[in-house]
Amino acid sequence: MRGATKVYPTGDRLKRIYNVFHPYDPVAYRLEPLIHTNYQLIKPVKLFTSIDLRALGDYDQLSLE
Repeated sequence: MRGATKVYPTGDRLKRIYNVFHPYDPVAYRLEPLIHTNYQLIKPVKLFTSIDLRALGDYDQLSLE
């Protein structure tokens, strides 16, 4: 951002980053490969809409496909 001195909180305040993007957005980008190159091998998790019953479950229990 123009004129910003810090983008992320410093120190222990930053525990997680949720990178939500649409795969068809031409300017969206995954942040994970920028943090560590091995993350480019991991597919992003698809988020379901609120009316989809799969959204009520635990995302940790979903298959990776």
